[in-house]
Amino acid sequence: MVFNMTTSIPCLINMALQPLLSICIPTNGAVEYVVPSLESIYGQEVDASSFEVVITDNGVDSHLEEFIKKLKYPNLRYIKTNAQGFMNQICAFKESQGAFIKMINHRALFHDGSLQKMIDFIKAYQEKKPMLYFPNGHLGGIKTTQCQNLDDFLNKVSFWSSWEQGVGIWQEDKKKLDDIHYDRMFPAASILFNIREHSPYIVCDNNFTYEKPSKRMRRYDFFQVFAVEFLDVLHHLNEQTRISEETFNFVRKDMYRRYLISYYYQIVVAKTDRAIPPKNIMSNMSKYYSIWDYYWMCIYCHTAMRLKNLFKK
Repeated sequence: MVFNMTTSIPCLINMALQPLLSICIPTNGAVEYVVPSLESIYGQEVDASSFEVVITDNGVDSHLEEFIKKLKYPNLRYIKTNAQGFMNQICAFKESQGAFIKMINHRALFHDGSLQKMIDFIKAYQEKKPMLYFPNGHLGGIKTTQCQNLDDFLNKVSFWSSWEQGVGIWQEDKKKLDDIHYDRMFPAASILFNIREHSPYIVCDNNFTYEKPSKRMRRYDFFQVFAVEFLDVLHHLNEQTRISEETFNFVRKDMYRRYLISYYYQIVVAKTDRAIPPKNIMSNMSKYYSIWDYYWMCIYCHTAMRLKNLFKK
């Protein structure tokens, strides 16, 4: 797959001295998110030679480049690209020069002191170079744990393995990016699962960043993407015998209990999530779930809403 790089603002420091960390920020030209994200990075007083920031911008009519030129950060590179959709993430990885390449969302803001903590954590694994994954506190208190293989990793991380911002790779693995078949909605997960055939995974659940709330509507069908497409990815891993049937079913059930029901309530019932109303939820869920799973979700969420309204009175 070829990406068309149309504009590049080069880094001003001597990149012959390889930084330990590349912070990749793929964006669609969202100035209102990227600039605060950069301020949260460069306001940390971390040695600039230890990291770089790579922004890949596939926004149509983007004005982000004008703002980047004004910032003049010494280790920041901006690349205008025509990479489509989520594939902009892969473009950012390919452009990075650090020993470890880490994806963050363009709305992510670093907590005070957290960038240095992330750099110190990566440095501790620089010699052995296992796969590193950063759920950012979503696992609820598991700070650092080692997984022997992909099957063990998915048993620990479950559906949070779909979270693009948790993904990172070592520079040595970058040459394999062209050999991966990327899922259209989960290219970062495609890297996470396929950049190495065998490897231990280190999961660091420290809370490094928080996200600025989005003002934009999510423009994809949540249930089509997660109840079908992401489970298709895991089902394929099971068919390849890279994960067990037990692990696949664990993630499938865990996603239903802790993710799909919650989002059904937010999107369909309470309407508190800025997302396009999903279509054909029942048919989408029928691929990997039973009709009773669908009806239980509906009954549970609508009952919860009625109880919520009752207690308000």
